[in-house]
Amino acid sequence: TLSLHDALPILLSLSLAVERELGRVVETLLDPGPFLAFSNGDPAENNFLTDRGGGRLIDFEFAAYRHALTCAHWIHVPGPAWITVSDSLSPELEDEYRSALSLGISEARDDHLFGTGMASACLGFACDRLGRFATLDERAAGDPSRVQMVSTLESAARAAQRHRAFPHLAGWI
Repeated sequence: TLSLHDALPILLSLSLAVERELGRVVETLLDPGPFLAFSNGDPAENNFLTDRGGGRLIDFEFAAYRHALTCAHWIHVPGPAWITVSDSLSPELEDEYRSALSLGISEARDDHLFGTGMASACLGFACDRLGRFATLDERAAGDPSRVQMVSTLESAARAAQRHRAFPHLAGWI
């Protein structure tokens, strides 16, 4: 029986088109241009406190300047609350995020720039999670973390398709 770990070189073979798009995703995230923003690096809902006066971010151990849309991948791609994400949370949530972002980064109004950035954030997060394959392979069949991986990959591909970005990489995923 071939384990998933042994099958990785076969599963992860990339066409030239997929390699090029993956390179563009990495380039977009490493050189965000106008989308460079300071972030706490962990935009999970448990890292935001609210009270009657408003809200504030907490948990800055991963704080850095990065592509602003890496803080919004969770709109489309599941994180710790993966079981609640069978599709993107809502197009309206992305629209609200985009509207707020465009107040400080006017380029967020550009469909191509925003779509490329959002797709890059989602695909980058999903590809990063692929590193968990060996760990998942050691778990018993039926373990929910395997379903989590599938959900993560499918959600990232749908986000790229929604923004008409990186069709080869989304298809490979």
